[in-house]
Amino acid sequence: DADWEMLRACLLNWQGYFLSELGDRTKAFDLLIESQAMLNSPDLTKIDTRAVRAHNLANISTAGWWQSPEVRMKQLAKARAISRDVGHPFVLSNALTASTSLSLVTGRLKEAEESLEESLETHESSGNQLGRADTLMGLGNLSFVKNDYARAEILLQQAIDIAAQIDDLQRITNASIYLGTTYLYWGKFSQAKRLLEKCAANSADMGLQTRHAAALCYLGYAYLHLGEYSAAAHYGKTALPLAQETTYKEIIAQCIMLPSAIALSHGEFATSMQGFELAEEALDSRRFTRVLFGEDCGQVGVGTALLQMGRIDEAEKVFITLLEQAIITHRQDELLYALVGTALLSVKRGNEERAIELYSLAAGQPFVGNSRWFSDVFGQHIEAASSKLQRTKVEQIKAQGEQQDLWRTANELFLEFGQS
Repeated sequence: DADWEMLRACLLNWQGYFLSELGDRTKAFDLLIESQAMLNSPDLTKIDTRAVRAHNLANISTAGWWQSPEVRMKQLAKARAISRDVGHPFVLSNALTASTSLSLVTGRLKEAEESLEESLETHESSGNQLGRADTLMGLGNLSFVKNDYARAEILLQQAIDIAAQIDDLQRITNASIYLGTTYLYWGKFSQAKRLLEKCAANSADMGLQTRHAAALCYLGYAYLHLGEYSAAAHYGKTALPLAQETTYKEIIAQCIMLPSAIALSHGEFATSMQGFELAEEALDSRRFTRVLFGEDCGQVGVGTALLQMGRIDEAEKVFITLLEQAIITHRQDELLYALVGTALLSVKRGNEERAIELYSLAAGQPFVGNSRWFSDVFGQHIEAASSKLQRTKVEQIKAQGEQQDLWRTANELFLEFGQS
């Protein structure tokens, strides 16, 4: 009868929700679509299915990552509208959380912030501590995307503290992975390593395969920047099959890029470029996600390999594209990759002074300045170019570079490329 059908639809919806959380998005999507069909059945017209339908729509958007951003946005808009109509805080929170995630990865930062503010207000009024922790995680991620790493650290630590108060190890792990990633891009590589090691152990114990893959992958990058390349390769190799099992495209691409980045530091340019190109292919179906996860490391890797193999004009096109993307997205990490790549290009063009100036500007940021990998792949070539100039001249150029504004330099550099 109708009550039994409603119960089955609810069970399928929740099963899909938990499978999606565990990383099996394909199976989750199939179950959620089946649940949706049952909820839309004429047999349930006398039952109020709105809350479940809203929850189901948000879950379909999250699990169905291969759908276009426009389709997913429409699903979430409908889920939010139904949730507000029903007045169910949990269902609205789920829709807002999914909306925030999609807005972040598609660069709709204003929409993300609006969803987060509404979500935080909803949780504070209902006293939902779990919801507060989730929303603070979202606000931390938003600060990360805005290059405000100090603010991201504060918000993510607040989320961890709330989760610890209610002994929610899964949320502690989620927030800690985000915080570890923040430390990576902030250039605090040792802190990132320590935190991500804990995340990897906790996620493995809980059977959270998607989180485990992410923690291992980012741990590999912490070791990469610390110059411990064997450890970096180990964690990338361990994370890749886990990511492939969960269809976690961003982490798959990051895992493929890791040995390519190591090969670049060893001067294995052809091997490196092949790996970076494979990573680009893995991201093709998620091209719209580049604001949050990006191909910036892959692009600078391809450009650098081309440059070192003597294909200078091709490399220049790659760096111009990366620079333009950095200006559009206003992502600092992307800009730093573009600057170091362009500095190396300047060496190849015989403009040592420009190379020193650009690299000094980039190295003023901890992500570059504290990284052994950046030093091995780019810095040593800049130092070699510096030896052609008098020491006092080099020091003067470095000082000039360190005093420049990142974004003003980016725009000036892009104009220079346009005029050449």
